[in-house]
Amino acid sequence: IRRVATDVLSAFATPFEVGGHVFQIATSVGFASSERHGADADELLASADFALYRAKQAGGQRACMFEPEMRRASIARRETQDEMLRALRE
Repeated sequence: IRRVATDVLSAFATPFEVGGHVFQIATSVGFASSERHGADADELLASADFALYRAKQAGGQRACMFEPEMRRASIARRETQDEMLRALRE
């Protein structure tokens, strides 16, 4: 999986021309393994999305594999955010 992700990044590293216009695309890749990161398609896509967010957060133009800590950190941030909103209401 990592090799394919690296190949995707390499494919977009060089500017390319379409219809007389030159494009240079900054690419980030997030990926997850169905064997370890998702019991079904929705969970697998969510895991890959967490990895994509991490790749972009790290500056982009990189590939990042999902790690369970990514989901835990997101849940913790959401819980903190919810607690702060409850505190503001009270």
